[in-house]
Amino acid sequence: MIAAGKAVATEHPALWPTILATGFAAVAAAASWASVSLNWRERKASRTPDMHIEPQVIDDTQEVRLFITANGGPARMVHFNFVQGSEGVQGHPLPTAMFRPGETRLLETTLKVTADKPKGFVSCFDMAGKRQYACSVQGQRAVFRLRGKRKKKGQGATDEKIMRRFYPDYDFGAPSVREGFKTIERNL
Repeated sequence: MIAAGKAVATEHPALWPTILATGFAAVAAAASWASVSLNWRERKASRTPDMHIEPQVIDDTQEVRLFITANGGPARMVHFNFVQGSEGVQGHPLPTAMFRPGETRLLETTLKVTADKPKGFVSCFDMAGKRQYACSVQGQRAVFRLRGKRKKKGQGATDEKIMRRFYPDYDFGAPSVREGFKTIERNL
């Protein structure tokens, strides 16, 4: 007879293997869920574009070059906007506006170095066209979910909206933006 307050396992030693097996099964189930969660996060990260833009200065001529890198998944409709002082450059990196994972491009611009802090971003869409990702020169990130008319037309956030997200005090109408750039290096 089992007295009140005594555990069942101490009264019946034959139950210990069943209790241990149930405990190990619970631990295995938790480990399996952790593995599935990690696998899902890695799979999502491999499909999510992760673009970076970095200005580089040529010492001899004081010209600015832009180094654009795709570290995450594939990116389409890649677009950049970069302002140095009172001048800027914008456009799609040539020869195509699509980046493969790990692809880099080096762009030569007609901009000269000034005392002002450089401002700019690179933006792109994921392959499904559901989100627009942007990264500033300082490494800040923003994600814009495309809804309504923008989703139907395939258009995302405007350059002005992205610049205001990263640089709230930026006067978008002040710089004269020109398209003086060319791709001098492409690594796949």
